[in-house]
Amino acid sequence: MMAGGSGPSATHSFTPGNYNVRLTVSNSINGCSNFVVHPIAIYNTPVSDFTLPSVTPFCTNQNYTFTNTSAYDLPSNPIWEWRLNGTLVSNITDLTQAFATASAQEIRLKVLIPGCSDESIQNISTVLPGPVVDFSVNPGCQGSPLQFTNTTAGGGLTYSWAFGDGNVSSQTSPANTYLTFGSFNAILQTNDLSTGCQNSAAKNITIYSKPQPNFSLDLPPFSCSGTPSQFNDLTPNPTDSNLTGWSWSFGDAVSGTSTQRNPLYTYSTGGTYSVTLDATTNFDCSGSVQKMVTITDSPQVGFTNTPACVNQPTQFTDASATGIKSWLWKINNSTYSISSPVHIFSASGSHNVQLTVTGANDCIAQLTKVVNVPVPITPDFSVQNACAEKTSTFTDVTAASADPAVSRNWNFGGQGNGTGATAQYSFALKGNYNVTLATTHQSGCVNAGTKTVTINDTPKASFTNSTEGGPPPLLVKFSNTSAGASSYLWKFNDTSNATSAEVSPSFTFTELGEYAVELTAFGAQGCTDTFTKIIRVVEPRVDLTLTAFDLISDPGSGLLLPLITIKNNGNIAVASADILIDLSAGGSIKEKMIMDLQPNQSFTRALASEILPAGLNYVCATLRVAEDENTYDNKRCSTLTDEVTLFAPYPNPCRGELHLDWIAASGDEAQVTIFNSTGGNAYDKKITAQTGLSQIILDISPLGPGIYFIVFNYQNYTKTYKFIVI
Repeated sequence: MMAGGSGPSATHSFTPGNYNVRLTVSNSINGCSNFVVHPIAIYNTPVSDFTLPSVTPFCTNQNYTFTNTSAYDLPSNPIWEWRLNGTLVSNITDLTQAFATASAQEIRLKVLIPGCSDESIQNISTVLPGPVVDFSVNPGCQGSPLQFTNTTAGGGLTYSWAFGDGNVSSQTSPANTYLTFGSFNAILQTNDLSTGCQNSAAKNITIYSKPQPNFSLDLPPFSCSGTPSQFNDLTPNPTDSNLTGWSWSFGDAVSGTSTQRNPLYTYSTGGTYSVTLDATTNFDCSGSVQKMVTITDSPQVGFTNTPACVNQPTQFTDASATGIKSWLWKINNSTYSISSPVHIFSASGSHNVQLTVTGANDCIAQLTKVVNVPVPITPDFSVQNACAEKTSTFTDVTAASADPAVSRNWNFGGQGNGTGATAQYSFALKGNYNVTLATTHQSGCVNAGTKTVTINDTPKASFTNSTEGGPPPLLVKFSNTSAGASSYLWKFNDTSNATSAEVSPSFTFTELGEYAVELTAFGAQGCTDTFTKIIRVVEPRVDLTLTAFDLISDPGSGLLLPLITIKNNGNIAVASADILIDLSAGGSIKEKMIMDLQPNQSFTRALASEILPAGLNYVCATLRVAEDENTYDNKRCSTLTDEVTLFAPYPNPCRGELHLDWIAASGDEAQVTIFNSTGGNAYDKKITAQTGLSQIILDISPLGPGIYFIVFNYQNYTKTYKFIVI
């Protein structure tokens, strides 16, 4: 039982222990009372004490730990007050303190509990100046050298490093490689040789783990040449960090790289490649792995196509290498799975055509081409001189386009065809014709346009004239014999370029020359025709030649019908000539030939007379016309037997030249020899004979006047004639 007290306040001395203190309050007026009880704990007075670090000497700029060794009741929960040179520096149990100045230091520890306290004092008499130790270092990566930078100031110092992983160093600023990851306490201790101070600094360093990269490559069709190959990152995520970066090197000739986590990469050729993956964490720690990968050769893809034209079938043909097992075409919104599809483009423009092929090795190759489909055009053309029997000219007048024409084909209503930008055609008859122009363009597309072309009737120009030629002044009357014309234009082509619009004019040519008289006849629809004749104003020269003479046998009667050909070598027309037929039996026939034989023209006709061949060796025809300037070529013969007929030489007597004619059944060599009257050889010549009549002119101008003999030898035939040279 505790002793009590009275009054509003009381004082009592306790021994250590736990006590319940009761306060009773009474009312003196009414006699009522109440009480309250409070438990209190009574502790022993604490005893302050602490120990100094066991170092010699004490130095500035170094943290020292002063260990609290005070005695106290545990439940008392004391308060601590550490004072350095009278200044409160800490309220924690143990004091960690550095001395800022090299002077004596007083250290006090006061322990306080409610109602009582105790204090202890210790002095350090000597504190030497020590260096300020510090270093810098960043967080590092497992397996990578980590650089420590010593920032301690002062000279005459040595250093001792402990990196927390068992490794040590005495270098000023060393590097250390941590083989494991985690937290490490790195300590730098400096030794001042002049004072003996050993100051140190410690820092907690975090070493992050190094990633362990790994990857895979998808199998074909995802690892083939020419198509994207899929690489997959399989690097496990570190426990202390996150993967943030990837660097791929694909090992091909172009040194392809990527920074994607799961990249696609296209190898141009198949083969084995060394692929490297570097993985990096968010703390810049990296690891690397290298693997050999195999890229399979993709098939060589290609295709061709026929010209692509609107609403026309376009044939696409696979031109890929062999060994393709499937095809997939994508043309606009259409797809095809055959090797060579046909597609019809419904609109012009640029169209993407994509062919994807799969090879037997499951590799896929893809090719996309832009196929340009030109805007279709309708060819147009113009026509000039749309007249029957005349050359009509057709010209392409199609508007220019981005797809120019490279060739053109014309169909003239089924009557004929033509090519080129301008084509010509002559329609035989008037009428309406559906003419088509088909144009082939640079793209290969073919467009066609058809128009109905009206071919008008063409007049026929013609005229006759009163004479073909003659000496000037030459009056010529022209008679118009044209048909289907409504008007006319005559051009006489003289030096004055005279013309006439009369139907049948007359014109006088006053100068020598050849004049191409031209008549143009105009039809009602604008079609024209021209007819031309040559009028020769010349000094007349007649020269007819008998160019051929044949005997045509009538199989029924056995009679011979003479057939002659005459050519006009003169310069005026010949209206008639006589033909004299010489029969070897002694008779002759004369027949008059009526003709209109123009200069340089030939005339062939059978005679009205028929010849009975019995008893005849030959038949000769001689052409006679008045004023013929050359009669040497007016005779021809035809033999009816194998006998040779020699005609007497002429003229006789002669001077300068001697004519010799003979008829033979075949061509052979003839020998002609001339002897004088005394038997001397005066002339000797070999001559090749013709079939039928042969005619030669012998130059005898070297022979003097006198009597001569000509001897003719042909095959087995020999004959001699006498002639006189005057």
